[in-house]
Amino acid sequence: MVACGPFNDENSFSRIFNFAKENSVKLVIIFGPLPCLEKASIETVDAAFDTVLKRIFEFANGEMDVVIVPPSENDPFILYPTYPTTAYQSEHYTSQFLESKKVHLLDNPSIFSFDGMQIAVTNFDTMRALSKGSLITLAELPTTDRMIWYVQQMLQHGQICPSYKWRRC
Repeated sequence: MVACGPFNDENSFSRIFNFAKENSVKLVIIFGPLPCLEKASIETVDAAFDTVLKRIFEFANGEMDVVIVPPSENDPFILYPTYPTTAYQSEHYTSQFLESKKVHLLDNPSIFSFDGMQIAVTNFDTMRALSKGSLITLAELPTTDRMIWYVQQMLQHGQICPSYKWRRC
């Protein structure tokens, strides 16, 4: 199951994980941006992100794997909004603890292995970045849909690849 942010209210994660449990989902992929939190209610951005992780732990309850992929911009938890984007970082939770809770923080883009499959993930802004850097005319498009053309180019030239390291869930 795939869920795309921003998740602006307290009930967003509740609805996502209740639906996942009702439908026996084994893998939930969450694309940021994660919640925009009230600045008055948090001490630091790191503390706010750890609060979001804690909510995800509670809702997922170790019953499913959760993959979290950041966007490259417009997210309060990303220190350097660039593409490719490094994974979210937790100040409080270690990678071993996250693994024990079946929560995986991945880079944007990334490739990971789950249940015998290799899955490539990238946030939508990748397509926008590609389109900004490409000057094409309608005569060059084999299809009338630019998005299909960009995806074909991305796959053909191997532009979806792990930015940093490959992970297994």
